[in-house]
Amino acid sequence: GGFQNLLFNGQVFVFSNFCPTSNLFMLNLNSIFLYYHPERKFSQEKWAKPINQQVKVSRILFMGAMGSNNCRLNGRMSALTA
Repeated sequence: GGFQNLLFNGQVFVFSNFCPTSNLFMLNLNSIFLYYHPERKFSQEKWAKPINQQVKVSRILFMGAMGSNNCRLNGRMSALTA
């Protein structure tokens, strides 16, 4: 029951349990991107056998960062009260 989101001035507001208390994040998804290193985009190392276990292990490597091409389109409001 209830509603899934709120529409205000043509913009969608979505509730999230992961948002910190008393904060409102305004994100324009057209200006946020994931930048990654071409050689570390989920590349896998060779398999290795630890000397004290009967298993094979390998690491999956990733190196990246979130970025924006227009920070003015995103925002955050804090110390909000009802």
